[in-house]
Amino acid sequence: MKYQVLSMMAAVLTAVPAMAQLNLAPGIAIQKRIHLNFEPSYFFKINGEGTKVAFTMFRNYSNTGEQNFLLNIDGPDRNPKTHPIPGSFDPMFNHNFKSMTIPVQSGQQYVCGFYSETDVLRRGRDATPKYVDHEMRCVYQSIGLLSTNDERDTFRLIVENSGGFTMRDYEEDKRSGKIRPISPVRNLCPGFNIKLPMISKDGREMGAYSLLRDSTVILSIDDDGGCTVKDDLKVRAGKIAFSYDGKRVAYHVFNSKDRALTTTFIEVPTDDYVSDIFVLNRETGKTQRVTKNSRSNSMFPEFTRDGRVVFIDHPHADARTKVSLVIMKPL
Repeated sequence: MKYQVLSMMAAVLTAVPAMAQLNLAPGIAIQKRIHLNFEPSYFFKINGEGTKVAFTMFRNYSNTGEQNFLLNIDGPDRNPKTHPIPGSFDPMFNHNFKSMTIPVQSGQQYVCGFYSETDVLRRGRDATPKYVDHEMRCVYQSIGLLSTNDERDTFRLIVENSGGFTMRDYEEDKRSGKIRPISPVRNLCPGFNIKLPMISKDGREMGAYSLLRDSTVILSIDDDGGCTVKDDLKVRAGKIAFSYDGKRVAYHVFNSKDRALTTTFIEVPTDDYVSDIFVLNRETGKTQRVTKNSRSNSMFPEFTRDGRVVFIDHPHADARTKVSLVIMKPL
C-alpha cells in the first residue's frame, strides 16, 4: 500500500524568518527546524537515528478522533512527509530499531501491541501487531533496552495507567523477530507517589515527578519493580528524557507556579505561560539552558543516539508563526 499524504498534513522546512526566531541560550545552535502545518496532541517520540518522529494528532477541529502519524525527517531539507500509522495515541520506538509499541484496544481497555518498525513504515495504518500482550495495559508507556547480543534483544516496558504503574521485561529474537514476555507483570515503584514516569534508554532508571517532593526525581529500577531515588533535580520538570549513554537528561520547565500543570503538561500548552528546555550533565552536575523564551513553549526534549537534542516549539498565538520541530547541533 502506498501512503496517501494529505496536503494539510505536510510539513514544510523553511528558512526561519525573524519573527519566528527562537530565543536560544548562548552557545546553542540549531541544525534543522521544521515548521509544521499541524499540532501534535501530546508529546512526540523520535527514533535513535533522528530520522523519524512518531506522534498523535487530532483529525478534526473538534478535538476528537485522534490518530497516530509518522513524520520522516531524513533526506533533503524540503517537504518531509507525514504518514498515518496504527493507533490513536502513544506510538513508541524501541531502541533496537526493529520494533514499536502502540496501545491496542481490547474491549474496554488498551493493551500493548508490538509492531515491526519495517512493517509500519511499509504498510502504514494497515500494519498489524506481531505480538499483543493482553496482560499488560498500555497507556503512556516507555521502553528501555536492557541487553543485546547476536541472538536476541531484551527490553523493559513501563506503563502509567489509572491503576498505578507496572513494568514487564520482554525478549525479541533477532532471527525470527518474535517477541515474548520473560517476566510477570510487576508493580513499579510501589509506595511512591509519582507521575510522568519515563524510562532510561538502558531500562535501569526512570525520571518521574514526585508529588511528595514537588520536584522531578531520577529513580533506579530493581528487577522486582522496587525503586530508589538517586537524584532530585529540585525543579518541577515535564517529561524527562535520558541520553543513550545515561550521562545527560533533558526536560522542560514552565515559568508558572501552578502545580496542576506538572501532572497534565503532556498536552498542548496555552499562552498563559512559557516553558524552556534544560539539559543536566549528571557527571558534572551542571545544567545547561537551551532556550530563553518570552512568547513560546519549548517542550518534550528527546535525545538521538549521537547526542543531539530534539524538541517541539509551540509559539504563542501573537508570535505569528507555526509549531515547529527543532533539532539542535550536539551540545
